[in-house]
Amino acid sequence: MDNNTIERVIKLIKPMSRGKVDIQPDTMIIEDKVIDSLSVINLIMEIEREFDMRMGVMDVTIDDFQSPIKIQEAIDRLKK
Repeated sequence: MDNNTIERVIKLIKPMSRGKVDIQPDTMIIEDKVIDSLSVINLIMEIEREFDMRMGVMDVTIDDFQSPIKIQEAIDRLKK
């Protein structure tokens, strides 16, 4: 687990989150309604900018956005 990547992902999620949620690496951000579906699209754009990469429609699924850990795993997979 890359803590630096997870911390960066959490920083991207926080401004999009609903209310004061303490986002941890294993926080279920979609299931627990921390962010909504529109925010997932914005999050993808922010991740692409922050990590200088592309996340194509065929490259990721909604499961890749369940938690900061899952997002970090997707980033690592796509950057290889």
